[in-house]
Amino acid sequence: MVKNLAVRPMRPSGVSVLSILAGILGILVLLVGIIAVGASAFIADLIDMYAPLTAVPAAFVAGILAIVGAVVIIIGVLHILVAYGLWVGAGWAWWLTIILAILGIIGGLLTLPSGIIALIIYAVIIWYFWRPYVKAYFGQARAPAPPPTPPPV
Repeated sequence: MVKNLAVRPMRPSGVSVLSILAGILGILVLLVGIIAVGASAFIADLIDMYAPLTAVPAAFVAGILAIVGAVVIIIGVLHILVAYGLWVGAGWAWWLTIILAILGIIGGLLTLPSGIIALIIYAVIIWYFWRPYVKAYFGQARAPAPPPTPPPV
């Protein structure tokens, strides 16, 4: 007995581009986080060596830098996971992309006028992800019906 398997729509090219960009961004952010965590002890040593009488203890600065680095590492890993989810068409990746784009729009509004570019980019991403064929790829909607065949002449 053969099961009736639904045919999955092809990955839209825009989703492929966003997936690749998210993967590249994730790798870069991950590297920055690793560098920040690694540099925290080095910076603490520099503070102790060149400014031992500062009001802020070197261990405090190192701790803050390590925490920031750890958060950046988590963000990098999330970007890599989103890239994978976009590539394979996971429904959670669609939702996470929409949520992150909304947060990006909020960030763009808070940083106006310089945030106008981010505002436009995230608005376009939300618009694109609500297209029926993109939603269908992620299993968020039915695949659009093919156009009707023209009548014979």
